[in-house]
Amino acid sequence: MHGSVFETMFGMMLVLAAILAIICTLVWKKNRELQTQYDELKQELELIENRRQATRFNVGVTCMTRITGSGDPSCAHFIGQQQTGEILNISITGVKVALDLDVPVRKMMEVELSFEVRGNPCKLQGVIVRKEEYLRLEPKLVYGIRFADMDTEEKERLQLMINYLQTDQIKKHKGA
Repeated sequence: MHGSVFETMFGMMLVLAAILAIICTLVWKKNRELQTQYDELKQELELIENRRQATRFNVGVTCMTRITGSGDPSCAHFIGQQQTGEILNISITGVKVALDLDVPVRKMMEVELSFEVRGNPCKLQGVIVRKEEYLRLEPKLVYGIRFADMDTEEKERLQLMINYLQTDQIKKHKGA
């Protein structure tokens, strides 16, 4: 009789341990989800702050966009896809591009953007941080791309390209 009480208590302890393990797993998963949401919101806030810090210039320049990487292995099939698009606006921190290519935003999609200004080629790396969809715009998809870490020389070169674009816009308005 004494053995069966011990076995019953031991069995109850095992059941409690299993329940505790399940609860710990659920809490850990929820914590991971919340951390991911926090990281995404923090990234969006940084983007908003960067957008406030950097003046954007409307340009309308043709570009070539190529997907170079993804933070999610399930999106590997996008890597290597490329398409011609239009740079709608640009700043020292990012660019807004119109494309027909439909890619997910929350998967840390890395892109390479190539364009020319006054015959000077420019190739920049970035991450898609925003996607807008329009019914009456062709192409219907517009992406916000935050430029990846650039060294001082790359930033200076980009600023020079933006200055050229600004100067060209001013000349167009004066000549129109």
